[in-house]
Amino acid sequence: MRAIADNGGFVLAEDGPRLLFIERRGLVPAWAIFVAVLLAVILGAAAIGCVIAGVSHGGGMIVVGLGLAVVAALAAWGCVALVRHRRARRERPLSMAEAIVVLDREAGLLRDAGGRELARLDQVRIVRRFQATSSSRALHIAWPGGQRAVYRGDPFSGPIDDAVDQLEQRGIRVS
Repeated sequence: MRAIADNGGFVLAEDGPRLLFIERRGLVPAWAIFVAVLLAVILGAAAIGCVIAGVSHGGGMIVVGLGLAVVAALAAWGCVALVRHRRARRERPLSMAEAIVVLDREAGLLRDAGGRELARLDQVRIVRRFQATSSSRALHIAWPGGQRAVYRGDPFSGPIDDAVDQLEQRGIRVS
């Protein structure tokens, strides 16, 4: 099984004639890393400013600056830990157990991760949808009796464009 589109949290993988939409569970969100970096930078700059003000004008600003420096260092350490955890999780092999749905092109069926038939592929539509919680779009699969978000874009991790391109290259229409 190999990833053909990957935006971090969601993967479109190919395993012979099967296309698997996979959600990586337990992945540190990219926004959490962004927030940790932002905190470290802002607190670090404030710490430098306080220390400079304390040296120039005296008073307790040096102590405040050193306290902010400690908190900034903790935020930076947290950022490094989050990046390492995210990288380790992304390097784990893809698993069928994490599949949302499987397009079994050989059998002409849409299946769930357990192999249960959900619909014939000629009854399946793949559509782009707006996400109310994000400025990015998502891919949804709809079939008689159900629908499911299978690939979500994210401003920090990337859009759905690669997944759409890979599906269309394989003759699967996305509307």
